Amino acid sequence: MMPHTSKRGVRLLPVLVLAFFSVIIGLHADARARVIIPDNLTIQPSYRHGVGQSVGTVKVAQGKAFIMHSDRQNGYTAQKGLPLYNRDTLFTRDGGRMVVSLKDGSEMTLAPDSSLMINKSVYDPKGKNRLSFMEMFSGKARFLVKKLAEYKYSRFNVKTSSSVVGVRGSDFIVERMGDDSQVTALQDTTLEVSSLDFPDAPPVIIRDFQQLGMRTGQPLGQPLNVPKDQIQKIMQGVDNADDTGDTGDDAVGDQSGQGDESGDEGDSGDTGDSTGDDTGDDTGGLQQTPPDEYVPEDGPPPEDPTVELIYETPAPEAPLPSPEPAPIPEDETVDDETEAIIQEATELPAMPAHP
Repeated sequence: MMPHTSKRGVRLLPVLVLAFFSVIIGLHADARARVIIPDNLTIQPSYRHGVGQSVGTVKVAQGKAFIMHSDRQNGYTAQKGLPLYNRDTLFTRDGGRMVVSLKDGSEMTLAPDSSLMINKSVYDPKGKNRLSFMEMFSGKARFLVKKLAEYKYSRFNVKTSSSVVGVRGSDFIVERMGDDSQVTALQDTTLEVSSLDFPDAPPVIIRDFQQLGMRTGQPLGQPLNVPKDQIQKIMQGVDNADDTGDTGDDAVGDQSGQGDESGDEGDSGDTGDSTGDDTGDDTGGLQQTPPDEYVPEDGPPPEDPTVELIYETPAPEAPLPSPEPAPIPEDETVDDETEAIIQEATELPAMPAHP
C-alpha cells in the first residue's frame, strides 16, 4: 500500500531539498575559506615585517581583522598604519572589517568573514607602470581602483574561482562563496570579466550598476541591471561612508566622481585604533600568544603597545672625517696670533703626565 502524501508535503519537498543543498554549499565554502587560513595559526602580539618592499598600509581596522604573511606561520592583528607586502593574506572574522590603501592610491575594503591575498602589487610612478593582482578567497570586498590614464601600463585584476576581473580605474564589489561568485559595478565603472574555464570565450563587459554571476565550470552569462535599493544592500559591510559619516550616495549614483568618495576616508577618527581592544580571546577562534612586556624598538613607536612593530637594527653610520683647516691663500699674510690659533686647532692634545 502506497503511503499517503499530501499535496502540501509534495510542494514542501523541493523547498527542503533546496535548503539542504544551500546549507551544504555554505559549509563547503566555509571549509574552503578556512583551508586558506591554517587551523593552527597563532596570532602574535608583535608585528613583524613581510618580505620585500611594502605595497600598502592598513587604513582602517575594526574588530576581528588579521594579516598573515607569505610564510603562513603566524597571524597578526590588523592595526591602522601597519605595512603590507606581496603575498600577504588579509582576512576578517565575524564583526571584523578592514580598509587597505595601496601605494598607487587604490583602496580595498574587506567585509566581515572575508579573505583575499595580495598576490602582486607593483607601482612604478617613474616608469609610469602599475600592476596589481588580487585573489578573492571568500566573502565580500570592495575595490576602489585609482585611474592612472597617463600611465603606459596600468592593470588591476581580481581573481575568483572561475574568472578574472580586469579594470583600469573603477569602483566595484566582488563576492565569493565557494564556486559561486558575483561582481557588481558601481558608478563610473567599466569591467572586463574573463572566464578561467573557457579562456577562448570573449570577455564580458560590465558597466555602471550592472552585476554578473559566475560559477566554476560554467560559461559566463550576461550582466543584469541592478536597482539602486539593491546596490545599497550589496554595499553593506564595504560602504566606506561608515568611516566618514557620509551618506554613501556617491557610489549609487546621486553624485558623480569617485575621487571625492575616497578622498574623505582618511578622516576616520579613532576607528583604526579600535583593534587595540580586540586582544585576548577575541580572535575568532585563532590561537593567541600572551602579550610580552612592551619594550620600544628603533623607529617610531606603534599607536597601541599591544602591537609591537619589530624594526631591523640599522647599520652603523660611517664616522665623519675630521675637519681640516681651510687653506690660507699665499697672497695673504698671517700674523703671529692667528698662526698660533691654527696650529693649536690642528695639533693633537698632549698625553696626560703620569701621576
